[in-house]
Amino acid sequence: MRVVVISHGYPSSVDPTAGIFIHQHVAALRRAGAEVQVLSPVPWAPGPLRAHARWGRYAALAEAAPLPDGPFERPAYLHAPTALGNAAAGFALAARLLPLLRARRRSFPFDVLHAHTLTPDGLAAWLCARALNVPVVVSIRGSDLHVVAEHAGARLALTRRVLLGADAVTAVSAELAREARRVAGRDVDVRVVYNGVDTDRFRPCTDRAALRDALGLPRGAVLALFVGRVEPEKGVDELFGAFERAAPGVPDLHLVLVGAGPSLDGGLARLARAGLSQRVHAPGRLAHAQVAAMMQACDLLVLPSWAEGMPNVMLEAMACGLPPIVTPVGGVPEVIVDGANGCLVPPRAPDALAAALSALATSVERRERLGRAALAAILERFSWERNARETLAVYARVARRSA
Repeated sequence: MRVVVISHGYPSSVDPTAGIFIHQHVAALRRAGAEVQVLSPVPWAPGPLRAHARWGRYAALAEAAPLPDGPFERPAYLHAPTALGNAAAGFALAARLLPLLRARRRSFPFDVLHAHTLTPDGLAAWLCARALNVPVVVSIRGSDLHVVAEHAGARLALTRRVLLGADAVTAVSAELAREARRVAGRDVDVRVVYNGVDTDRFRPCTDRAALRDALGLPRGAVLALFVGRVEPEKGVDELFGAFERAAPGVPDLHLVLVGAGPSLDGGLARLARAGLSQRVHAPGRLAHAQVAAMMQACDLLVLPSWAEGMPNVMLEAMACGLPPIVTPVGGVPEVIVDGANGCLVPPRAPDALAAALSALATSVERRERLGRAALAAILERFSWERNARETLAVYARVARRSA
């Protein structure tokens, strides 16, 4: 099976964690015998726009060194920095990709295009697949559907067009599959293919004390870990409030914040005013291997998001034996059974979050029991080998239908 993967998110020397799960998915497909080439498009950033943070990052990405793991290209395409530009980006990307794909097909006669996210990647892949007469698979990841589904207009209409026109659609959770059918307006066949977890990297630690020493974390503390973009939608304001409430009653409770974002400085200042600076550790964004080490060093994960697809951070922490405190959004309830392998709290509810933090931080027995069950759930259902098998079965089905 020869596949061209199209994904605007993919790790690089500039951003080594962006789209890391797409990279892992591609690696699993290759281990399973597929030949995979990757196109990771990035908006073209002319000189005057490079002073802007977002477009400066695009310029750096276009020039970044890729991971040395197989055929890869990062083509630049026109993307107007406006709301209309967001809707039209799929067409501009298709215009950029089509001649590349035509040329590539002569040396690499691929069987299927696989786009990750509905727009712009999925729209562009669908348009190119029609022109090239090859099947296209589109995968739904989360915000590519959740955010768009909240709005009307051109982007929603184009998202519906991709859902109805793709040869196959996959989703990382059953909740996303249901939402896709609602947005499409009919019973579209959406296959659920869960992401996997690299359990060679994400696994329980055998010497947590030594690891904490190496990372500069206190040995005797109960470490509650947050990993992700530090922004309101991840529930970080509720997290800061919950930590303020829980900390006085649990003197050894500390908070570890891995990530960056617009709410970080304000949150740290808030906790400093509460006298909690010495109990907060904020190393910023970390490479994937460093994230794994942080998870192995901590006692529990807290992820109070307002919306999710299927949070990879949660799955990776569970693979390290961490009990998660999470909100029942997106695909989370498909994995977490409250009180059995994790704790569920309502979104935007700092009091409930504080109560869950206190309860878990004060009971070693409960943390260990939930952590063992969390690890067992990952080992049973979330391997990259299973992800590759199920994805290859989708490819085979659309290839047969196309033939």
